[in-house]
Amino acid sequence: MPAVKFTKEDLLSRQQITAGWYKLNVKEITEKPGTNDPTSLTYPASFVVAEGPSTGVPVRKYFTEKQMGDFSNFLACFVTGGIEVGKDYDYTQAIGRSVMGYCRYNTDMNWNEVVDFKKSA
Repeated sequence: MPAVKFTKEDLLSRQQITAGWYKLNVKEITEKPGTNDPTSLTYPASFVVAEGPSTGVPVRKYFTEKQMGDFSNFLACFVTGGIEVGKDYDYTQAIGRSVMGYCRYNTDMNWNEVVDFKKSA
């Protein structure tokens, strides 16, 4: 008999969160070619809300090499002294850690997204 199982996160993925600042756990960040421009790199990142009534709700962010300001703002939350020009940063250092993210529900994409970051309190 064909069957499918769902995780708690699967079931919470359609829960629309209210726009605001949330403590997020960084689950995954990968690197892959862009969908619309395969010559450009994107860095899909997945998070889950860590505290409050929306705990466990998944949130997404797509970083792109065409808009590195967003990615540098995110990584600055994990680096002492800020981001330096020309220095290499291992973005995987953020996986498993927490960060504050301003999140909202994106009605065009039908998922929760992060639009800004600041260091976790």
